[in-house]
Amino acid sequence: MRSRCNVFAYMAQLNPSPTFPVLLDQHSQVAHAFGVMDIPTTYLIDKQGLIVRQAVGGRDYDSPAIRQTIEALMR
Repeated sequence: MRSRCNVFAYMAQLNPSPTFPVLLDQHSQVAHAFGVMDIPTTYLIDKQGLIVRQAVGGRDYDSPAIRQTIEALMR
């Protein structure tokens, strides 16, 4: 329960705050299912639910290339 409180306390400090769901994988079940080895790991999922991009490590999600990729997936 303590890690859950830590996550939400950290998220409350972010500006802007996340507009997407944050997964709390306390027993690493999802991490194992997706093969996550490092944090952060980001997946871009298309409208059919398929993983089309995976990024390990931090990224600048405001970069033109990444924004273009995300916007294309949203169409």
